[in-house]
Amino acid sequence: MSQKSTPPVHPVLVANPTASGHDRARALLQQQARTAQWPPIREIPTTPHDFGAAMTRQALAEGADLVIVGGGDGTVRTVAGELAGTGVSLAVLPLGTANIFARNLGLRPHRIAQAVEVAVHGNTRTIDLGQVHLDGDDHPQPFLVMAGVGHDADTIDQLSPGLKKTLGWPAYLEAGIRHLWDGPITMTVSADGGPAEQGKYWSLLLGNASSIPSGLKVFPDARLDDGGLSLLAVSAPALHRWVQVAASLVHRRLGGRAIHRRRVAWAELLLDDATLVQVDGDVHGPARRMRVDLSPAALAVRAPQPPRRVLSRRDPQIPQARTRKDSHDQAQ
Repeated sequence: MSQKSTPPVHPVLVANPTASGHDRARALLQQQARTAQWPPIREIPTTPHDFGAAMTRQALAEGADLVIVGGGDGTVRTVAGELAGTGVSLAVLPLGTANIFARNLGLRPHRIAQAVEVAVHGNTRTIDLGQVHLDGDDHPQPFLVMAGVGHDADTIDQLSPGLKKTLGWPAYLEAGIRHLWDGPITMTVSADGGPAEQGKYWSLLLGNASSIPSGLKVFPDARLDDGGLSLLAVSAPALHRWVQVAASLVHRRLGGRAIHRRRVAWAELLLDDATLVQVDGDVHGPARRMRVDLSPAALAVRAPQPPRRVLSRRDPQIPQARTRKDSHDQAQ
């Protein structure tokens, strides 16, 4: 459920000054803020060594009541991790390559004017924030979309920076093809206090949101605000299994034996060998133990107003829809 946002008293922009489109996004934001009679927006730039953690803590210490983040998924998740549980709202200007969280929020990365409009006038919704603990580390890594272990993390780690800059998110596909026939990874999976299960997987992911770029539904049951995670285990690498995996992105029932899905509140993975871990596209580790859990309703985010469903006059659900107040006003 979303609610109308109130104008901030102390807005702060935490942004990557080297991101493509940064100057235009900042100019549009300042223009919209002046029109809305906001107080001046203070900007704190990120650095190559800090994607926004110290900057967000500084903003909070100075009394910020809205933090607008400009950058890619790494910058957004870093700022979100610092804002979680504070009650201070987050707004997103997607200036990265993949912008997966922004897409799941309903923003279109190449339409910066839309993102600025949402930052200034959008509604506020509350979403969940994932956490990844590696090898017993007391300082978990936050995530908004997904975290996982396996060859997808290897793919991201070996991604060519030049190709990523040139192609954008399709560069991930090019890098992934090189790992399709890598051998499976042996791990023991525990979830929600149930019995531990040993298996061999090409990759195992936990998702807090449904989509990756191009609208592919990797986690069709996942929502940013449903209080749970979607566990996806991929068995491979036989060719017919990869056909099943590709088909499952179109329709979940077409995954066959290659795809294993279930809903969990938390999961813990114990790997036979230390393996790289990816958290919203950032690579960590290698690690042997990985615990993933969720902080429900931890983060307030400015988001577009979801469209109302328009029903045909012949739609038999019209009487029911009219009596279910707000049934289609909830964020998808």
